[in-house]
Amino acid sequence: MSSLNQTLVAEWFKIKKSKIWYFVFVLMIAPVLYGVIIHHQIVIGKYHYNKENPWYMLIMMVQLFYGTIFLPVIVSVIVGTLINYEKNANNWERVSLIPIKKYNFYVSKMIWTAIIILLTQLFMIATIIMYGLALNYGSYLPVKIFSSLFLLGTLGAISLGTLSFYIFLCIKSNRLSLIICIILSFPTFLALSNPPGSWTPTLYPWTLPFFGMTQATTNTTTFIAFIIACSLVLIIFSLLSIKRMKKYNL
Repeated sequence: MSSLNQTLVAEWFKIKKSKIWYFVFVLMIAPVLYGVIIHHQIVIGKYHYNKENPWYMLIMMVQLFYGTIFLPVIVSVIVGTLINYEKNANNWERVSLIPIKKYNFYVSKMIWTAIIILLTQLFMIATIIMYGLALNYGSYLPVKIFSSLFLLGTLGAISLGTLSFYIFLCIKSNRLSLIICIILSFPTFLALSNPPGSWTPTLYPWTLPFFGMTQATTNTTTFIAFIIACSLVLIIFSLLSIKRMKKYNL
């Protein structure tokens, strides 16, 4: 078995014993339920606004909270949980003695980060569809929009995960790292103030998940800007994390 496979299996044994699944599920389901309630009971029920395809409105209501705050927080929780095992057990020194390349160690954690983000995104979309069907949204299912939600939102979240990983590496306290990441998520709301088609929000990494799910496909320019921003964040902070692990013998 290769060293990367070994580290992937080792990470799985850690993850399956943790409570990360409960935290991620709650953080995912809360904004979805809130968005459903706001859309069905307030937008439609109280104000009788149902001129547009109800699926579009439902997705917009959900992403207003899930994409801006909850998904970035979910990413931070995932990364913090994966890196917390070594921090709590003061296990970095032991890791440095294992004949496993730091690259493989980092990649294994990011692979599991990506897997959990993928599952979160799938459950989020499935929950939206389930509630939409239960509420008899008869219009056609916007497959293209759901595809963008999944593919581009996940890409933005994984890219943000590499930045979060670097922050958790640089700060000794896991709790402080998580607080900082949560605080840095709030300016994402400023992305809502930009006109559709603006690529400016891509300059702030915490907006990438929301931007990918809502605005990245507005036009060719925004799509290219989004892909470039995600690629730069992913490459730069992956290299910085690996470099730091080698430098400080982590």
